[in-house]
Amino acid sequence: MTVYSAFSLRIHILRYCSWNFLPLLLLVLFPSFTVAQAPVKDVELLEPFIVRMSWISFDVINGRIGSRYIRRMQSRSLSLHHATLDADEHAVVRTRGSEFSLKYELTSPQQSLQLQYDTSGVFQFDYQRFDGKDDLGGSYRVNMRQNHAQPLEIKITRLNQTRTYQSNQIWLAMFAMPVKDRQCLTDVLARLSPRLDLELRFNEVLKYLSRIALYQRGGDYVAVRSLIKQLNSPTFAERQDADRKLRMFGRPLIGFLAGIDQSTLSTEQRARLGRISQSLISMESDTVEQVVTSLRMNPITWLVLANRGDPLLRRGALAQIEKLKGLPAGTLQLQSSQRLIAADVKILLR
Repeated sequence: MTVYSAFSLRIHILRYCSWNFLPLLLLVLFPSFTVAQAPVKDVELLEPFIVRMSWISFDVINGRIGSRYIRRMQSRSLSLHHATLDADEHAVVRTRGSEFSLKYELTSPQQSLQLQYDTSGVFQFDYQRFDGKDDLGGSYRVNMRQNHAQPLEIKITRLNQTRTYQSNQIWLAMFAMPVKDRQCLTDVLARLSPRLDLELRFNEVLKYLSRIALYQRGGDYVAVRSLIKQLNSPTFAERQDADRKLRMFGRPLIGFLAGIDQSTLSTEQRARLGRISQSLISMESDTVEQVVTSLRMNPITWLVLANRGDPLLRRGALAQIEKLKGLPAGTLQLQSSQRLIAADVKILLR
């Protein structure tokens, strides 16, 4: 074969390959081009770094938010930037002996979170969800403040409306919330502690308390009131005897003591009841049984349940308030329940 013939044959081969492999080349390149131009799907919410790395986990302890676990570490600060999510995180930890404090901040186009916690009892956060595509109606904001022995304050903004809830127990605050507000709160707390199961425990507590309101009589409230009055006896032996018998009631007494009008107590009664309350406090996570036991003798529990809108539950809850206050049956009518406030249902012992 001549040189010219060989060169001509090579040209024909190249032309053949180019025309036959061009469609294959386009098939390879075209999908890549399509993916690059396709709209970006809604990304999942970034899990806070303090959760991902198990720095701390939260739980409900005696009706308030506390730490179930804190990772042992030295004082430090950490900043992270997530380029693909356009998100930033910043955390500062301070430790000194048994004291621990944490400040954390997360900002992204989907959400923002500012959180502060320390072992003295401070727990507060401000969480915002922007344009969420879930069943909570888009964007919402939850602000929660817990400071030492002060009542919890929870503000929830949704659908351009802000509601504020205050209580010494997060459980009582949740009883007063509409379903969607409660879901906003439990959704945020679940992000901070994924195994919290707050909504599940709440529903179980509500079920048991509703059953008590509808089907069970009150406890021996007359004896409890009598023993508390005996704490003010001029005789030391009688005061000691009343103190001992009150402690025998155990955890159910917590709710009754929380529902007493303190202005009706003497200094001696307040001091003794304060020590009794401290002795009944558990530092373990709130179980359904513990919550029900500690709330069933609290008149504020029944006031909140009476205002949930269920006429049958309201009737039973008002009956429980009457028994706790020592009022004749039927004193509190359904028509008057909406006018009741927390001060009205406090237990008077004078």
